Amino acid sequence: MNPSRFGLILIIATLLIYGLCLFLRNKIKLLPLYKNDSNSKKLQLSLSRSIEEGKPIHLDVLNRDESQLIAPSALVAINTSEQLANRFAASDEPPFVTNNSGLVHALTKDAVKMGYRQADLENEFSAASLDFAGFDSLSHQTTMLGLLEETPYAMHLNIGSGGPEIALQDLMFQNEEEIYIAGDSLLGQATGLATADDVFIGEQLYELPVVTQPERKEATPDVGLLVMDILRYGFIVALGIGALMILLV
Repeated sequence: MNPSRFGLILIIATLLIYGLCLFLRNKIKLLPLYKNDSNSKKLQLSLSRSIEEGKPIHLDVLNRDESQLIAPSALVAINTSEQLANRFAASDEPPFVTNNSGLVHALTKDAVKMGYRQADLENEFSAASLDFAGFDSLSHQTTMLGLLEETPYAMHLNIGSGGPEIALQDLMFQNEEEIYIAGDSLLGQATGLATADDVFIGEQLYELPVVTQPERKEATPDVGLLVMDILRYGFIVALGIGALMILLV
């Protein structure tokens, strides 16, 4: 088959599946496969436990650098900050959010405000729950660790483009403080596998805004993630059928 024709067929099939999922999501209960993911369950359990114990959590948003307006992983972090603010709005300790970019700081502040607004607790929002900490990766980590050293946190969720400097967290934080890393940096992922409690790699990064939704809120399936699930298993089935046809012919 002509490669360009195959690509066109794949694009059309993806759009058709996306449209079907979008049409059916309010008519039937579609269960995203990532809801059963062990990483997601562990993160949700940690969030619930921190609320029950009255301990704060820390979200770190690391943009790649100032030469890039905003990285896709930072956008995920901003959306996640909104969900966490909504989830913890009525808790004793609000989430503490750090970042390394002026633009990201402004967008994250608006997202956190929106989270409180969705929980009808906008007056509980405090600008002190967000802080800017250094520009480049290394100065960001050292400044952030200085901001956090006096307060024990239940967990630290790092989303963005962090590199090997993330290992400093494992040296500084107490053993009971859980560390989660999600991002698009291969060095950061490799460091996280050795030092963090859990690492969200690849598509797991883009699942975080849905995974961190408040428990009281009925989770709305992300159509894009549903399409990824369908295409993944559709591709596996297609490979199996192709292999079977080769054996039979």
